[in-house]
Amino acid sequence: MFLDRIHTGNGIHAEQHAIMRASPRRLRGHGITLTVAGKRKENFLLSKPCSVCLALAIKHGIETIEYLTRDGSWETLKFSYNKKL
Repeated sequence: MFLDRIHTGNGIHAEQHAIMRASPRRLRGHGITLTVAGKRKENFLLSKPCSVCLALAIKHGIETIEYLTRDGSWETLKFSYNKKL
């Protein structure tokens, strides 16, 4: 498996699981967006990726991360990478 096992004390996060299941060849440089959302009953949950998940997404070339805020709005993080010719 191309992904090192990461244990954060809470098991594997959804972001880690999604990246583990993706083909490494299809991640980097293909405009992949990772979208994270959470809701408990009628309340939106802040779904910003933790520092480990954020670093993992950057390591694997995820270009956009969208996450839900507590007020139900979306925030977007964008990254650019040097693409090999």
